[in-house]
Parts: sequence; C-alpha cells; structure tokens
Amino acid sequence: MAVEALPRLEVLATTGDGCQTIKLVASRHPDLVLLDLHLSWINGLQSLALIREYSPGTRVIIIAGEESEEVRATCLAQGAEGFICKHRLHPELRQQIAAAFSDRALESLQEMDECDFLSTCYEDETTIG
Repeated sequence: MAVEALPRLEVLATTGDGCQTIKLVASRHPDLVLLDLHLSWINGLQSLALIREYSPGTRVIIIAGEESEEVRATCLAQGAEGFICKHRLHPELRQQIAAAFSDRALESLQEMDECDFLSTCYEDETTIG
C-alpha cells in the first residue's frame, strides 16, 4: 500500500502512563495507538496485552528509546503491528502506519476520511501530519 493512500490522521489524546492509556483505549477504541514501551504504572508490553483484550481491533505501534532486535522481536511477538526506535520516529512513522493497516482493503482505507489514533508519547511532543 502506498503511504500516500493513508487516511488523514487525527490525534485523539496523548497520555503519560499505561493506566490512562488503557482507560482511553477501552472507552474510545481508536484505530491506532502509538505506544511508548517505557510507560509509568503499566509498561508498554503490559499495556499492549490489555489493549488486545479491551480493543482487539486497535493497531499498536511500539515506540522505544533503544534499538534492540530482541526488544523489537518481543514486541512483535506479543502482538504489536510495528516497532520504531525514537530516534527514527519521523522518517519511519508513516511507513509503519501503512504497514499496520496493510491487511485492510485499500478501498476501505480510501473511503475513510480520518484514522483516529491515540498517542502515548513521551515528553517530546510529536506532530504528525
């Protein structure tokens, strides 16, 4: 799927901890969550498991500070659709989102006028356009 075919993205919320993330996902069922691996209260992998339980249709891309194939493999094995190291967030994010939605029919993506997602980013505010 071409990155240009992605729908417009709308940030629904940003959170700073896993508990808040799970509450928001359970109530809003976003299409996509950008999930920091190192959240407070409940870490990213624990949050991922709860997201799968409360909102199974939500896609999850893990964001981590370290570049480790072992960490990447663990995240993907536990159900994340993607993994991005924070220092490569800007160049890789659109491709990771496209890959996360690659199993959806292209027509249904083009019909969507927006793709809601929840960002659990860190102190750095990330603007996605």
